[in-house]
Amino acid sequence: KTNPSSTKDLVPSLVSILKQITEHRLPREYDYHRVPAPWVQIRILCVLGMLGQADQRASGEMYETIQEALRRADSGVNV
Repeated sequence: KTNPSSTKDLVPSLVSILKQITEHRLPREYDYHRVPAPWVQIRILCVLGMLGQADQRASGEMYETIQEALRRADSGVNV
């Protein structure tokens, strides 16, 4: 939280983890009412928000995956 620039290298890994979650690659034990690991998704989105703040390159790396996660959450495609 204090210095997000020192952890910018985590963006690709976090984006990859979020993508795996939204594509249901985790065991079913992580699902909550057929939503894959919602608490982990929220936490990753919060961290990505901090890391992407005022950094266009980092933001660009995460846009597509975040958009897909939000689309699935909005339309109920998590089944």
